[in-house]
Amino acid sequence: MEKLISFIIYFILIYLFYFFTVIIQKKKYDKYKKSKQVMYFVNKYNLDFDKIPFNKFINILSIVNSFIMSITIILVQFLPNLILKLIFALITLILLILICYRLLGIYIERRNKNV
Repeated sequence: MEKLISFIIYFILIYLFYFFTVIIQKKKYDKYKKSKQVMYFVNKYNLDFDKIPFNKFINILSIVNSFIMSITIILVQFLPNLILKLIFALITLILLILICYRLLGIYIERRNKNV
């Protein structure tokens, strides 16, 4: 139960950070559209901002990134050694990014077909 509460707190804090630094900053949307993270989805999954509004996309991406980081933080807390924590965090981050971005890509492809 303690880990679940910690997860929720980490998730909210990380999402709020994204909210204030990315989502609210509408002046910087053009710069963010050219970032590698967004270009990955544009190139690989044919993301079309006419079908999925950019504001909605970055909100979903912020939720996914917050989830990835929160899970990693919670899982790393179980390990005692700093070196093990760093190695495990790197491996966990890579795996979660691959899995979650693929799921987000599938969602984007379905939205592009349905609209």
